[in-house]
Amino acid sequence: MDKDKIISLFDGQLKKINQKDFDLNSWKQYNLILIERVFGRNSSRLAQLNKLEYHFGSWSLRDTSGDNSYILSCKKSASEIIKSCIDEINVFGLPEMNTEQTEFLSQEKLFSLIQRHSGELVCQGIKRILDEEFEIKDKVEKIKSELNYFSENTLKQILSEAIVNINFDQE
Repeated sequence: MDKDKIISLFDGQLKKINQKDFDLNSWKQYNLILIERVFGRNSSRLAQLNKLEYHFGSWSLRDTSGDNSYILSCKKSASEIIKSCIDEINVFGLPEMNTEQTEFLSQEKLFSLIQRHSGELVCQGIKRILDEEFEIKDKVEKIKSELNYFSENTLKQILSEAIVNINFDQE
């Protein structure tokens, strides 16, 4: 990815916010894709952008003076999200990881998955092993021993769910 081209795309999106025919929904869809592509699937900006919405039939769109403060507030939030993208790229450069690269499963999510299939006891045993001062090969052997509590089918299920990186908060 070229830093200048990405910044140019974000600048273009900033300009669209103040156009008379601004359509929040189509603007959001474009920017959700762009932000995911640049910053990855787990970017907090995606959640922020998803929260932006306004309804034309809503009384909240205007106060008694006829002011469109709700729309202006929504546009200001949209603008700030895009400006933060530009600032981050200018200060820190483009992120090394994007949606086309491998995403790693956090240890916390993996523990959540193991706990869902086994309960807290096995997770505590594994965490204890990780916290102890062993060489990596010894930790691996001790964790394999802890995993002996699982059936082969359960291990396959845990590994399969980890590979597809499911939403661990579903259940």
